[in-house]
Amino acid sequence: MNVHKLYLVGRATKDAESFESKGGVKFTKFSMAVNEFHGKGKGEKAYFYDVLIFGKSAEKAAESIKKGDAVLADGRPEAE
Repeated sequence: MNVHKLYLVGRATKDAESFESKGGVKFTKFSMAVNEFHGKGKGEKAYFYDVLIFGKSAEKAAESIKKGDAVLADGRPEAE
């Protein structure tokens, strides 16, 4: 059995935007940054992710996620 699951905790880098596909599927899109700390005095590194939300959660996310908000995203990772 193969399972791909990803949990991200970070901050939104811009307000969430709502869209609708040609097929009528509504979705919400936003970007988030996750900081990785390397220890005191060693600095940190930021990773940036694009997040897509579908279904009922998409409408709520579009209304509530604003730039700088702390967010938790869980789902299936996809690479382009």
